[in-house]
Amino acid sequence: LTTVQNRFGFEEDDEDETETKSVADSTVFQVAFGAWLRCNGIVPSVSYDPLSGETNFLAEDMKQTPIIVCNHVCYLDGMVLASVFSGPKIIAMKGTLNVPVLGLFAADIGVIEVDRSDPSSRSATLKAIEDHSQNWRPGRRPLLLFPEGTTSNGEGLLEFRKGAFVPGLPVRPVVLCYTGSWNPARSEE
Repeated sequence: LTTVQNRFGFEEDDEDETETKSVADSTVFQVAFGAWLRCNGIVPSVSYDPLSGETNFLAEDMKQTPIIVCNHVCYLDGMVLASVFSGPKIIAMKGTLNVPVLGLFAADIGVIEVDRSDPSSRSATLKAIEDHSQNWRPGRRPLLLFPEGTTSNGEGLLEFRKGAFVPGLPVRPVVLCYTGSWNPARSEE
């Protein structure tokens, strides 16, 4: 992975701060990962609602807010959204970083694991969300959270957990739905 980081990693100057970008910020990675998804029958597409009011931002710019919140349908959601939203950092369940191959990329894009059964892990995750929000600047990678805390059948939303909203900053809502003949939320089909 270090070779990949050295080959595709780069630095971004932001006044006094320097943020190292990850492999996920690389166009090569984004194109290759999108191709991998399509080869596996997953063809992501995104439609954006127009922004209301006068704004200098494009609706497609997902780096306008520090946090993206999304419903959670299946284990593929993080990978799919990472491919279409230019690799946001992601809060994911414990064990994600141990998945062969994908765990390496998950670590590089800044996946933060949470063990829902461990109170200290939940506290550490809340601190990571607050730290990210305090250090985030427009144009930097947002943090993607699935505030339902678990997957659902995609038919509706589950009650949100508070973590994404603790910093009190704007969040970018995303609704994820799988269409077509393959729906990962329904394994009986």
